[in-house]
Amino acid sequence: MLDLKKRVCVVTGSSSGIGEEVSKRLLLEGAYVIGISPLWAPDSINHENFRSITADLSIQGAVTSIIDEIIAQYGRIDLYVANAGQARYGLSHALSQEDMGVLFALNVHAVIQGLIRMKEAHQDKPFVFVAVSSVMAFWPLPGYAAYSATKAAVATFVKGFRHELSKGQHAHIVYPVATQTNFFKVSGQTHRSWMVQTPRHVAKKIVNGIKRHHHQIYPSWIFRLTHALMPCLLNVYLRRERKLLLRHSENAKEKSASYADRHQ
Repeated sequence: MLDLKKRVCVVTGSSSGIGEEVSKRLLLEGAYVIGISPLWAPDSINHENFRSITADLSIQGAVTSIIDEIIAQYGRIDLYVANAGQARYGLSHALSQEDMGVLFALNVHAVIQGLIRMKEAHQDKPFVFVAVSSVMAFWPLPGYAAYSATKAAVATFVKGFRHELSKGQHAHIVYPVATQTNFFKVSGQTHRSWMVQTPRHVAKKIVNGIKRHHHQIYPSWIFRLTHALMPCLLNVYLRRERKLLLRHSENAKEKSASYADRHQ
């Protein structure tokens, strides 16, 4: 089992949700944690072994620069948790090219750049890389086609990259279900999802999975069991989500039309 005490750990998206809880749990394990948070939401964790960096990881080269800066100061990064990500909820044809670009830059390119740079910087020395994907990587939900595509891309890349890792180097993929974070507020979804888990529960599963070298980490055993043995039950949920997506789209059209009428 991996001992995380005095390990140098980097967690992206550390100012809220899963990233914040993973950072806190790593600190309890005795690790040194460098949290990477967005410019508009800095970290609030107050701990002697925690350092905060604000950055826009969707910018090309930002991840590489941060990794190089941390290694220059600490000599290594033992654990890198690529957790930062965003979603946009709605019909795919209504998603702007700008939003599409942000999703792929943050959810995909930043994660891939992080894994590649970790390998380049450490060569054959040990390190652990964790990519927070989603169950939508293999079970896309209505309204999240683009987001699901980004999470599938990350999972596939990490699986392939594992063949290029040296002994003592590990790459884990996490597949959370819906989590009680700002995810839905940012994405634009207003209705509640099923099988919602707390960030603390997900963080516990992630850290335990890292310590036990589980390359595939599923925080919800209920979803995994249902998807494997009774997928027909999940189809009920898909039909519900499709109806809610269409309703959301109609409401958005009505609001847009009403706004246009008031400003003519």
